Amino acid sequence: MVFQIHRGRRLRKGTSIRESIAETQLSCNDLVMPYFVEEKNKISPIKSMIGIQRYTEESIVSEIEELLNLGVKMVALFPVISQSKKKKMVLSF
Repeated sequence: MVFQIHRGRRLRKGTSIRESIAETQLSCNDLVMPYFVEEKNKISPIKSMIGIQRYTEESIVSEIEELLNLGVKMVALFPVISQSKKKKMVLSF
């Protein structure tokens, strides 16, 4: 059995042909923006994630509005819950 050494690309030179056989197409409809929300009154950076910050409940609204104007329609919210609001449950097996 002989394998082809050179992969011919003549059929994929044109933009319309490449777009029609493309396996993956990514658009704004496919994007989800993660946001981290905290009850504190100030926006604070997340040290372990450079360029990412925790937003306040008030500031997240304007951020999401700006995101909608850019065409991104989905958001995932990750709240930071204070220790005082968490229940301490111990499960024993």
